[in-house]
Amino acid sequence: MVHFRNVVFIIFIIFFNIQPVFAQDYIWPTNSSQYLSASFAEYRSGHFHAGIDIKTQGRTGFPVFATRAGYIWQVRVSPFGYGRVIYQKLDTGEYAIYAHLERFNTALDDFIKNEQIKRQSFSILREFQPNDFPVAAGEIIAYTGESGIGPPHLHFELRDKSNHPINPLEKGYRVVDTQKPVPQQLAIIPLEHGSEINGQYEAFILIPDHDKNGDYLIDQPIQFHGAIGLAVEAYDPIDFVANKLGVYSINLFIDQKRVFSAKFDKFSYSQTDQIYLDHNFRLLRRGVGNFNNCFIDSGNQLSFYIPSKTGTGTINSDSLVKINRDSIASDSVLQFSDSPDEINQFHKFRIELADFHGNTSTISGTLIPQQQPVLKPEIEITEQSKVILTNLNHLIQQGCLNFEVAISRNNGRTWLPTVRWPNQKRNLRQNQTDAINDTLIIGQLIGQSYGAQILRINGKHQSNLAYRPYYKVLKTNRKATYPSAFFTCETDFYDNFMLFDIEASWPVLEPPFLTVQFASGEMCDIPLIQTELTNYKANFRLPEPISGQMKIELWGITVDGRGMFCEKFLNLNSVTPRSGGQVRSADGGFEVNFMPNGLYRPIYTQIYEEAPVNSNSYQFFSPVYRVEPFDVPLKKRARISIKYPSNYERVDKLGIYSHSNGNGAWHFSGNNLDQINQTVSTYVNALNTYVLIEDIVPPEIQFIIPREGQQLSNRLIEFQCKIVDNLSGIPDNPMAIRMYLDGKWILSELEPERKLVIHKPDVPFSKGKHTLKLSVKDRCYNVQEKSCSFWIL
Repeated sequence: MVHFRNVVFIIFIIFFNIQPVFAQDYIWPTNSSQYLSASFAEYRSGHFHAGIDIKTQGRTGFPVFATRAGYIWQVRVSPFGYGRVIYQKLDTGEYAIYAHLERFNTALDDFIKNEQIKRQSFSILREFQPNDFPVAAGEIIAYTGESGIGPPHLHFELRDKSNHPINPLEKGYRVVDTQKPVPQQLAIIPLEHGSEINGQYEAFILIPDHDKNGDYLIDQPIQFHGAIGLAVEAYDPIDFVANKLGVYSINLFIDQKRVFSAKFDKFSYSQTDQIYLDHNFRLLRRGVGNFNNCFIDSGNQLSFYIPSKTGTGTINSDSLVKINRDSIASDSVLQFSDSPDEINQFHKFRIELADFHGNTSTISGTLIPQQQPVLKPEIEITEQSKVILTNLNHLIQQGCLNFEVAISRNNGRTWLPTVRWPNQKRNLRQNQTDAINDTLIIGQLIGQSYGAQILRINGKHQSNLAYRPYYKVLKTNRKATYPSAFFTCETDFYDNFMLFDIEASWPVLEPPFLTVQFASGEMCDIPLIQTELTNYKANFRLPEPISGQMKIELWGITVDGRGMFCEKFLNLNSVTPRSGGQVRSADGGFEVNFMPNGLYRPIYTQIYEEAPVNSNSYQFFSPVYRVEPFDVPLKKRARISIKYPSNYERVDKLGIYSHSNGNGAWHFSGNNLDQINQTVSTYVNALNTYVLIEDIVPPEIQFIIPREGQQLSNRLIEFQCKIVDNLSGIPDNPMAIRMYLDGKWILSELEPERKLVIHKPDVPFSKGKHTLKLSVKDRCYNVQEKSCSFWIL
């Protein structure tokens, strides 16, 4: 049976390779294969993938067919991006794009080479009239290659009459695909101040499990309060290849009602940078994963969604709304109740992920619109040092199923055996426990201890979710020896609110006091919640606007009576979308200029100034400036500028370099010079960490073919030279790379991924001695020139 299947597969490949494949009136553009390595609208850094990628068996040179009749409208050639690419205008008024080509057909290839030679430039853009290069459906217009970026493949696009990319599979093409999409992670994301997910304020990540039907299940109920959104990380496998494609459609249902729908069938190039509103930019930049939002974020104007309205798919716990069972919710925001009367209400959610061919996977789970319950039993300590928990029936009425009690006598480092109520059966250090009516008596506390004696209670609610843990210091031991006591206070920002994560080195008698003071003098006390014995969290809505320093003070009393204090300063500046504005570092050496209407939402910026770390690879000429928020997309590019030292003379050798999220590798961003203001500037799509670095090292050149003194018998041999530049890099500029043979300019091509400059001769070299010269200039105007002599036999 296996042998028969292999024979059938081989016959299919042979048949497929002898003729183009038709899809209604559109021809499959190559006979290399009918397998995809990438799908339409997949994630790419800063944009959507505008077509499909067709596998070419790891080789180049397969014919590329005109998908319909029309004419060659435009040809671009570049060492980067699409490489060699043909833009064809079809007889329908649509456009077809064929990219990463090895060469064009003979007539077009000859024409383009003549243009390159005439302009002395490898990179070229040439437009044509309808009668210049007309083509018939199925005519060979080029050959597949690996020019530009990426391994050998054919990138194929279709665009409508307005030049907007559309999914080519919508035209009737079919590929073999019987496999369902695979969800990898589900994210539950807070969307406003006060939103809480399973007792935490940050995004909550869950891994779906397979259920018995082959779909996916979230076993853990999602307990939430406030406004949240769901996002899913998934890929679509495809038959016979290992590539992971993007999904075609996503639908979110709550209680069988569809509240969000996305289908990735078309988009506009003018909106492709909004990919960071469709894919969750914050989770991506924080290294959590690449998630598709199942809600429409502010500023998202992409055409994928039905209905296309800001807030669609947002889930809110405040109140229920009526939804038409047979259609998408008329209200874009789905709301639930977390009132006491509906505290145990469960709601089912289902996310459907489908590929173009209808293979569908589902992720199912449960939503509970309720804040994490807080367990607050009534506790009494008698004169005999007994601990009594009273009024337990009241906890039952509130939905408490059971709780566990444990005691530590060494500041919480270890805990004595647990007492469980109402089914307690264990002893606490030989002290018998007993239940009297609705009272739980825990036996006498141990008199001698190594530190404070602390009570811990963990409870379980009937909604199958845990209570927030409860801690109480029962007895202190002032004679115990304690190391130094201190707080650590970490801050994080989510749009218009900030989070505090506080860790105490030792338990405190009462929750710490947290206060913030603004430059205006306004002060705010921020309540803390206790999540562990020494851990506290807070969620604080930031006022608007803010400008200047914010002072954070934190203090508390340890179990041995000592005071703990923490002080922290942040420089915050709010920037609004409409006006934009400038934000400067404290030393005045760094500036960010936000364009008017350049933001999707207000942001709160911070600039941290740090000394650069010594490195043998880099020569720094400014402090390192870390700019936050690094996880918020910008609607328009912001201008970054850094002052250079006033006594520095080689200003054209400076560039702004950046890295993101702690990555130590520096990457060239730009080097626009302003010698009047003594700054270097560039434009950026997101905020990162920046520094000025000097590049005075010219590129390295190594002749591979020919080598110095080499004797060659092949008169049509391809020249190959390796170039390496480890700092600013080689620009896409006709003057950056110049190759000469015997003093005459010859056409050369940069292959950036292989770091090669090549020359493919059209006519045989003459016999005798020749001199090859290569000149390379990097982005900081460092020039390297090298020559070698060789003989053609």
